[in-house]
Amino acid sequence: MANIMRCCQCTTNWKTEETDLRYEVFRVSFDGPTNYPSQYRGAVYEWQYSSGTPGDGRIVADIGQAKVEIKEAPNSSCDCINSCGGKPGEYSYIDETSQVAGRYTYTYQGYWKKTSGPASAPSIVYGRHDIVYQRQFYKTRFLQSWSNSHLCGNICFSCNGVSENDIINSVFNTWQSMTPPG
Repeated sequence: MANIMRCCQCTTNWKTEETDLRYEVFRVSFDGPTNYPSQYRGAVYEWQYSSGTPGDGRIVADIGQAKVEIKEAPNSSCDCINSCGGKPGEYSYIDETSQVAGRYTYTYQGYWKKTSGPASAPSIVYGRHDIVYQRQFYKTRFLQSWSNSHLCGNICFSCNGVSENDIINSVFNTWQSMTPPG
């Protein structure tokens, strides 16, 4: 008869330093739309956008765990380690850094619509609204605790699922070429 050891309940703990990324744009110019039809005396015009409406700023993209470094290797209360999966525990904020990534101009098409005035004035005059936005990238670092409750024994498997990764540069290179609407 084979000696079969039963599995017992164990916990594997580890810590990672994680970097989250965020891409924001902020409006830095507040000029109005172009081509106002001022040459038509007595006519009153109102600006309307053909598509889209500019904003004063927004978060363009948010990427969690763009970089993960193991700060405390997996350790277990038993003889086997199982760090596959796991649940996040408490975390502590380390710091946040920002990087100015330049300005860009986004053009919104639109038109001036006559609301009142002489019949000789055109009812629509096309124009555009050029808005300058500032790109800003943020890196936020955290120290994250992890734990995985699992079974351990000769018929239970061990698993080391903790790995490091770093996609920050590739993400920043992609973001640098983006011209998102405001």
